[in-house]
Amino acid sequence: YYTSTGEHNAKAIPFYKQGMAYAEKGRKLQPNSVPANYWYQINLARSIQFTSLLNKGRHLMDLLNPLLFCSRENSTYYFFGPILTLGTMITNAGWVTEKGMKIAHVTLEMDMNGLEIAEILLPDYYYIPYTRADIMAYKGKKKEALAILEKLLARNPDVSPMIPENRSFQRMAKTLYLDIQQGRR
Repeated sequence: YYTSTGEHNAKAIPFYKQGMAYAEKGRKLQPNSVPANYWYQINLARSIQFTSLLNKGRHLMDLLNPLLFCSRENSTYYFFGPILTLGTMITNAGWVTEKGMKIAHVTLEMDMNGLEIAEILLPDYYYIPYTRADIMAYKGKKKEALAILEKLLARNPDVSPMIPENRSFQRMAKTLYLDIQQGRR
């Protein structure tokens, strides 16, 4: 929520740090726990999301190992979270993530296929089309990204009471839409 409202550093970072601490405890207790590994890497990824590429590179293996573990063990965990995490990492860490993907023998096409399948299976989780649009914009396919975002922005965020964060995802989609239109992406 705080990241989507522009309060990432002031309000979101403390929650990401706390989430990492809890997940680290969980990983020590159960190293093969998908939830512990997933929440560790997602909190770490979000906490360094807007830092330098050098800092992101420094944490590459800290992110890659639990992400690959989660992908192997249960790639559908938390609305296809591992696939979404990779998509977000591609757009926020660029070549650092692409290097990690090469190490792991994962391609962008694999992630995009996973996102398409996720959207078919979970059409009411708005972060999935947002991530697809974000990757399209990152890869220079602005028209395709705008088309996805326009459809997403026209949808009802309250389509599922189980996904209240859809409001945040639409807020992020609106920001991305405006960034693309104004040439910032």
